[in-house]
This record gives sequence, structure tokens and C-alpha cells, in this order.
Amino acid sequence: MMLANTANAAAPTLTLQLKSDGVLTSAVAISVVVANRSAAPITIEDPRASTHASVHVVDLDTHEDHSFSMGQNATTDLGHGQFALVVPVVKPVTLAAGRSLEVRVDANERLFLHPGTFDVFFSLGDLQSNHVALTVRFTEQSLERLLALAADAKASYARREWAVELLKRVKRDFALTLPAPEATEQERAPLETANRAAIESLRQWVAAQPPAELARQLRTLTR
Repeated sequence: MMLANTANAAAPTLTLQLKSDGVLTSAVAISVVVANRSAAPITIEDPRASTHASVHVVDLDTHEDHSFSMGQNATTDLGHGQFALVVPVVKPVTLAAGRSLEVRVDANERLFLHPGTFDVFFSLGDLQSNHVALTVRFTEQSLERLLALAADAKASYARREWAVELLKRVKRDFALTLPAPEATEQERAPLETANRAAIESLRQWVAAQPPAELARQLRTLTR
């Protein structure tokens, strides 16, 4: 069990606050205060790095839980096609009576969010925080940022693929051929040239849309 109380069976309380402008691609700043309200110290796994400490972003339409743990497993390339799983070593932390610690994370950096309405909460083992509603909207600002991300050859394959899939919601025939992460520069160059042309074509299409019609279309993408 991740929780060890030095005196009794008291457990920490979890209080979540969320700050977001609701725009897809913007930061979703989550702050959780883990507090010891008891009269005795308690010892827990440090929630800032624990795989038992998770942020849950539940889609209220599909009920899918887009959760992630604060502690992240990683892989190490051993060469010759072999990889090793690296599990974080979490040290215990003791909260004196009346003391607390804060956990902060940007959910947008850890998830591939999409437009919609979500229920956000934090869990620490069997404990849960309060629940906070989050609405993520697809706006013209989102569109500009997604176009920039799709065009960024230095961005990760996964993030660019996420941007492309969201841009397809705006114009269904939009498509890029993203170079595989292991592609050589010679393999990348012609693909990125074609991608830049496709992105410029989409930019021109967006610019040609009547502003009111484009705004209406983007609103329909948020459930």
C-alpha cells in the first residue's frame, strides 16, 4: 500500500483546482493540494512522481477516461532492437500534522485532448479529489496553433499526427504524409516539401471562408 500512517488510519485530503481558457491547444493547468488534516504525521509515496497518483480527464460524452499518472515509465534503447522499461523509483514523503504539498501539471502536455466536455479529478491510490468540469473548444486560435504544429518538422510524430487528425475535422480531405521518426534526412525532405504545400493550401482555404461561417463550423466541432 502506498500509504503508511505513523499513528493512525488517517489519510490525506486531495483538493484540485483547474485553470484553463477552454481553447484546444491551450494549457490546462492542474494544481492538487495533498494535505494532512490529522493530528499525526502520515507517510505516502511522493505523489509528484508516483504511478499511483493520476489525473483523470473523463469525456462526458463517451465516458472514456483519458488518465495519466504523475510518475512516467520510460524506455531505454539497448540497441539491436532491444528496449528496457524504466520504472521510476518513488521515495516516500512524510507530511507532518497540518502540512501539505502541491502537485502541478499541464494536462495538455500529457494528453492528446480533443474538443468536448470533461470531468477532471485526481486520484491517489483509493483516494479521490473533488471533481471539476472542463470544456475544450475548437476556436480559430486552435486552428492557427494546429496548423503551426502540423508544419513543425521538429515536433514529435505523435503531436503532429494529433494536429492532422484534428485539422481533418475542419476539412475532411486534408492529409499529410509524416516522415517516420527513424526516416533519414533524404527521406524526409520530399515529404516535408509536399506537407508544406498541403498546409499552405489549407491556410488559403481557411482564409477564403466567410468569418461567420468558419466560426459556426468550428463551434459545431465542440460537443
